[in-house]
This record gives sequence, C-alpha cells and structure tokens, in this order.
Amino acid sequence: MNNKGFTLVELIGAIVILAIILVIITPLVTTTLKKGVEDADKQTINSIKAAARSYVSDYRDESCVNISKLQMNGYLEDDIEWPSNKEKVQGSVKIEKQSNDAGKIKYTITYCKSLDCTGTCN
Repeated sequence: MNNKGFTLVELIGAIVILAIILVIITPLVTTTLKKGVEDADKQTINSIKAAARSYVSDYRDESCVNISKLQMNGYLEDDIEWPSNKEKVQGSVKIEKQSNDAGKIKYTITYCKSLDCTGTCN
C-alpha cells in the first residue's frame, strides 16, 4: 500500500513550529515598526530645524519663528504631517544666538510645540 500525504501528527507538528516562530517574530516586528515611526518623527523635526537654519541666514534678528511663517516664505512645504499620527505639524522654532570670544556666532535651534516658543521645546 502506497500512502501519499502527511499524518495528523506531522501536520500538528508543523503547525506548532509555525506558531512558535510567529510568537517569536511578532514582538520584533512590532518594536521595529514603532522605532521606525519614532525615527520618522525625529526626521520631521530635523527638517523643520534645517528650514529654520535657512530662515535664520536670511532673517538674523528673529528669535522665534512660527511653522506657518516658514511655510509662507517657502522654507517648508505646506501640509506637513507627523508620521506617527498624521496630524498637521504646528508649533514654532526657537532660535538662540551664542557668540564666542572670537566673535563667531553659533545658533541653537529648538522645535517648540507651542506657537510662540513658550511651551514645551525639544
């Protein structure tokens, strides 16, 4: 008698092995996806800071610039969204001047969630 196919024990064994692999891989994939979204949010902030650096090179006297002002002047695209929640990016950028003994000016640029640089900045 020529038996073709798998026994019930072999099928159950294969299903158990697949379930174990799935249990191991699922947390790794979830963690990687969350980290990717966090990194995308950080990259959005870096893009905002880069636009503010360009803005500062043209308008050196400002210490707080609203995101909408950067958009109106062409330094940022309109309708920027956070990758994590798809909400429109709002807030401002705080620009601090620091000069050293040689007279060289260094700018520290910080993104603020508030529209007037008084709220949470990071």
